[in-house]
Amino acid sequence: GSLGMNFDFEHSGGRLAVRLITGDNRSCGTFITPYIPGKFRPTPIKNDGTRHHWTLNYDPQANNGEGRFTFTLRSHDHPPEAIDASLPKASQQEARNRFPQTTTFSVDLPPGYRQRRGLNWGIVGLMYTSYYLCRYNLSLANKSIAEEFHFTKSNMSDIIAAQLFAYAIGQAVNGLLTDRLGGKRAMLIGAAGTVTMNLLFGAASFWGMLWLFILLRGLDGYSQSFGAPGFIKINAAWFSQNERGTFAGIFGFMINLGRLGIFKLGPALLGGFVFLGMWQVPPLHWRWLFWIPAGVASLVAVVLALVVKDTPEEAGFHGVHKGESDHDDIDVHGKIAIVFKQITTNRVVWIIAAAYACTGAVRQTIDQWSPRY
Repeated sequence: GSLGMNFDFEHSGGRLAVRLITGDNRSCGTFITPYIPGKFRPTPIKNDGTRHHWTLNYDPQANNGEGRFTFTLRSHDHPPEAIDASLPKASQQEARNRFPQTTTFSVDLPPGYRQRRGLNWGIVGLMYTSYYLCRYNLSLANKSIAEEFHFTKSNMSDIIAAQLFAYAIGQAVNGLLTDRLGGKRAMLIGAAGTVTMNLLFGAASFWGMLWLFILLRGLDGYSQSFGAPGFIKINAAWFSQNERGTFAGIFGFMINLGRLGIFKLGPALLGGFVFLGMWQVPPLHWRWLFWIPAGVASLVAVVLALVVKDTPEEAGFHGVHKGESDHDDIDVHGKIAIVFKQITTNRVVWIIAAAYACTGAVRQTIDQWSPRY
């Protein structure tokens, strides 16, 4: 995209317009000099040595967050002249509204950014919610699996631990990979992995081998660890620095929405329910706790692949966060070595990691075992 001045000169002088043209060829702007097509097209910018002073500024927060650019043009050597009274009224009004009678021009960007960001956020949020549908389903199937295959609580702990340890390792590794891959690609890789592992975990019920359950759940945990880095990577590009608190709240909301979803859906699948008040669905085998969430995640992943963009620039919105240091570089593919050094040498990161490990141990104990009782 581009933001700048458009000159049109001929022998008598020149005309001027300012325009913003996006990457997908959407345009907005205004004429600075008078312009009524085919009727009134004077050339007040003369090529006689007159010096002009101009500014062109962009404010992404103006116009209710849609953005506005402002252009000024002045010349001490070229003061406004009296408007020709013989001109038609429309031409006289056009002259008053343009240079040199008017020297400041503001253009509100067309609406669309907030709506596009909302669409992006909604789909990414649903994708992360579906990750949680595929993550907390084991806690609801815990008792049924143990009873069917005569697994002890220690055996079930091994399955749960495989997922959590793989998830912890993946958080460190995949966070770095996400900076290289981009958030969208990372979320799609994670979605493909968790869908596949959940389908296979349900199918593993036909064999009932403990080692297979442990392996599949471990691979699922690693796949799941692509979700949070991808979610954060995408939305960090779409939210300004002073909106990060809002983004953190959204992140927490999506986590709890996913947990609420599986804790409502799971008991209904195991106990049976009436669908749309017309069809009686009988109690299903616990394997459906893994197959149905996988189906939901698959559908959301397809929508994410087709609609979501990593950055506003990819959606045709340029310079939205102009002037913010962490938005200066719009390339979403970072260098792993640089990112790794920045993370591992940051003391705050280690403090937060230690705190999260402590709270995570309590949270996971409750989440993974309370549904059994």
